[in-house]
Amino acid sequence: MKLRSYQRDIDQQLDTGASNDLVQLDTGGGKTANMAEQASKAECFIAVAHRNLLITQISATLAHYGIEHNTVSTTYTRRRCIAKHRKQGKEYITTSQTGYVASVDSLISRYKRGRLTLDRNKPWLILIDEAHHVAEANKWFKLQEIFPNARIIGFTATPARLDGKPLGRKRGGLFDRLVQAETLKKDSVNTLINWGYLAEFKLYSFDSDMKRARGRIPINDGEFDMEAANSVAESGKSLTVFGDYIKTYKRLAAGKRAVAMCISIKNAEEIANEFRAAGIPAAHISSDMSATEVTRRFELFELGQIQVLCNVDMIGEGVDVPGIECLIMLRPTASLVAYRQWIGRAMRTADGKAGAIIIDHVGNVHEHGMPNQHVAWSLNYQVSVGRSNTTTCANCDRVHSAFDKHCPECGYENWLMDRSKGLGAGTHHVDTKVIDIQLLEQARSKAEREHQRATEITVPRLGFGGPLEKICEQHRARVIEAAKPDHSIEEINGFLSSQQTKGKSWWLKHFTAADLKAPDTKFIKVFKQWQKSQ
Repeated sequence: MKLRSYQRDIDQQLDTGASNDLVQLDTGGGKTANMAEQASKAECFIAVAHRNLLITQISATLAHYGIEHNTVSTTYTRRRCIAKHRKQGKEYITTSQTGYVASVDSLISRYKRGRLTLDRNKPWLILIDEAHHVAEANKWFKLQEIFPNARIIGFTATPARLDGKPLGRKRGGLFDRLVQAETLKKDSVNTLINWGYLAEFKLYSFDSDMKRARGRIPINDGEFDMEAANSVAESGKSLTVFGDYIKTYKRLAAGKRAVAMCISIKNAEEIANEFRAAGIPAAHISSDMSATEVTRRFELFELGQIQVLCNVDMIGEGVDVPGIECLIMLRPTASLVAYRQWIGRAMRTADGKAGAIIIDHVGNVHEHGMPNQHVAWSLNYQVSVGRSNTTTCANCDRVHSAFDKHCPECGYENWLMDRSKGLGAGTHHVDTKVIDIQLLEQARSKAEREHQRATEITVPRLGFGGPLEKICEQHRARVIEAAKPDHSIEEINGFLSSQQTKGKSWWLKHFTAADLKAPDTKFIKVFKQWQKSQ
């Protein structure tokens, strides 16, 4: 099995330990390859997930690496695994007693009913996918009770829980150690992008433009996602969405496969209808549908026959569809974990995929930061990304650094750099809790210096004094006049601010007092020589 360098690092750390470990690796980094490598070396293993789709993905990965295994799951899920294997040319689902892919619900259910046929006292290696779900006394936590001699290794991109419950054993969790690749500890997402293992992204946001509120979306009783609904500040069970999501999709991502994160099942269905009415192939998936129908719509989406797939928590953590090119956020979330998991769906690489387009209609980016902001994950403490220091382009809606002088997408001037407008001026609102004002002030000062350098000739004092300085200043004035007709103010200012031209030795090397009567050709010649030396 060929692992990437950072995957080998993780694998070696796991091999040298015997504790319950939690592996953190960003979405798209290849966690299932590490899972398969550990399974291949174990005396006996159980790979556990909580959704049918994730179980079939894990099974397909094990099959890819030639690892035979059994299943503890529904008959439907077992058949889906077999179908996936046959597409790869061989069937790896067997009656193995030493390797399993299992649904956590099937394990718990069979154990409670006394129908779990596995030898529970074996030294199982239990591999948990999306292990940030593990919390004290929940169904995942029960695995250590069911299999008392097991070592448990969890895998997740986001080792944190919205409810704040710790994952570390010292504070009531299950895991003893957080395992990360050394090369990814400081700036993991940007590093994986630079190495080509994650797609580059462009993020657009509309929540700051108060004049373009599209309207309010009703949230229907009994169907809304509780976490999302609770994060809506307004009463009356409705959500404000900024920007027209259909026009925006057509402008930024026409023809690309997109997933839309919605706040309720009814909401997802209605938005899919709106896209279809606009001539865009769209559908919704929900927990109300049969597994067969969800699978069918997923397959149509993968084939490109459905371009926009609307959902409520059906395309989040662990779902591996590299062909997703666009993420449309139409619901807020208070969870950094959910936000990062959603974005991870779009940042997977695929053949012919230029990059990921992320469209935020509800302001999640200002709550949780840019997708590539570093997170210092911890088993025992809540994590945050801190200030995002971002702003939204007033022209094209691209989210970019608050300290950029111009938008990297369209070149439009960043209004935050203009002191005369002030924070909150114009149509854009800025939350000063998000923007670091001190850093913004530094960026403004730098921008002003650059502007001055580009529009005004700044002549500093040479500073070495005496008659010699006056002669050198006269030479310098001649150089400036000679350069003006054919060279920009910025070029001339660069010459004047150079450390070389601030010292008397440079002027003594190139000029004598008699040169003050020389024609301009000598002065322009010296200026061009200086440019070549830079």
